[in-house]
Amino acid sequence: MPSVTAHDPVLAPLLAARTPHETAGALERLLVEHVQPVAVSVSRLYRSRGLWARAPLDTDDAVSTVLMRMTVALRDMAGGTATSAPIASLADYVAVATHNACHALLRAHAPARARLRSRIRYVCTHDPQLVLRDDRPRGLLTGLAACVRPDALLADRTDIDAALNRIDPRRPLHEQVRAVAAACGRPVHFDDLVDALARHLGVDDATVGTDHPASATLRDVGASVEVTLADRAFLAFVWKEIVALPVNQRRALLFNLRDDQHRGMIGLLPIVGLASRDEIADVLEWPRDDFAGLWPLLPRDDEWIADALHLTRRQVINLRKCARERLGRRVAAAAGRW
Repeated sequence: MPSVTAHDPVLAPLLAARTPHETAGALERLLVEHVQPVAVSVSRLYRSRGLWARAPLDTDDAVSTVLMRMTVALRDMAGGTATSAPIASLADYVAVATHNACHALLRAHAPARARLRSRIRYVCTHDPQLVLRDDRPRGLLTGLAACVRPDALLADRTDIDAALNRIDPRRPLHEQVRAVAAACGRPVHFDDLVDALARHLGVDDATVGTDHPASATLRDVGASVEVTLADRAFLAFVWKEIVALPVNQRRALLFNLRDDQHRGMIGLLPIVGLASRDEIADVLEWPRDDFAGLWPLLPRDDEWIADALHLTRRQVINLRKCARERLGRRVAAAAGRW
């Protein structure tokens, strides 16, 4: 395991935790105070630009994905099972993860535009006259190397369009990118450039905005209802259906809530704003004080649940199976909403 000093100092409380309760507390503070704010900030850069401004792509989905992935990564780190390199800067690590999650969402909706974006990125990073720089908080900027400075004003989108209007779209892409950078003479927001070139070259995804990224999950939701928690668009609906289950089905499902790699998931519900710990206790019809002590120990195995509910292990398994099947039917029936 990498030494504590190799990691960002904000991770020290998590790495120093010695009990499940200390680990859970340190993990929750990291997610709320450090991970979520960075993920939200980075995702907001996408909302007003290019395709994001025209199509119903909810960057909250990307934020939720980052929160879950970081939960797994930090939990593995605390348990000494992480195989990746030390995280020298948690903020930078989360920013990269959020960029990747947003790009994955874009690829799912608009593969042609995503391919164009990759080609333009390649040009900007391999042409010696150009640079591509992450200039927070303004985002990813490109342009001539001498022009992309922290204090430089950004080129307006109309400037980019005007430059492209003077360029034959049949010219090689690298020539068009370089010509735009030279004509603007100022840093260009990378996504503004991608959007303008997509219009100029006639790159369009006919299916953009017509399907929800989680539609594939819906079709297979009967196999594992928990996976729908990875998509924020379904959270409120799924939670409402869980609340409507018979109480012992709720308990069999939530006390054992895990992802497809058997890692606990219930701790994510308060983080993504679905339900507080006390609200989860109320849904389980469990005393709040008792549930607070149980919280760091979740998820529990079927033997524990069976003993707590005065049932057999087989009954617990059957209750959870019935809960999943009912939720699967309800979510599949509602697929048309998205």
